[in-house]
Amino acid sequence: DVPGTDIGGASWGTEGIIVFSWGAGWSVRGGGGLFEVPDAGGASALLVKANEGEIGFTSPLVLPNRAGVLAVVNYNDRTWKVVRISKDGLREPVLDIQGSAQIAYSPSGDLLYGLGTGGLWAVPLRLSPLGITGKSVRVTEEGSAPSVTADGRLVYMPKLLSALRFVWVNQRCQ
Repeated sequence: DVPGTDIGGASWGTEGIIVFSWGAGWSVRGGGGLFEVPDAGGASALLVKANEGEIGFTSPLVLPNRAGVLAVVNYNDRTWKVVRISKDGLREPVLDIQGSAQIAYSPSGDLLYGLGTGGLWAVPLRLSPLGITGKSVRVTEEGSAPSVTADGRLVYMPKLLSALRFVWVNQRCQ
């Protein structure tokens, strides 16, 4: 069961759960949150609700090795951040971004993010302790919606919101 139709993304973890965001801000202001549901099905449970000053969450990402859950938070002041969300609702800032983004984690140790303004970027991300360890680099000028397979293959939409085909890229960018 999903509490509505304003889904801002979902991530299937390896620990038997799916985390999804609802009320991401497009039609529900300040009423959404992150939820989890067993991958075998069942009722969803609220992980964390949007705080005062937050419009909502998008692009939840369950990190490997129990390193936590990341999400993009949209704030009332029109700023956006990638944050780690703890079970007790604490938000740990990971990365400031320029506008809406979809995020993915690569087994190479990179956090990929496709900005709503265009462009696909990668930044080194250490899982334990969690933190950015280098500078962001542009992967492609117009890519968005990144997703990475367990063996490191990248797929993304080549143009923001207008792509008609996916592009597959291996670790050698081929």
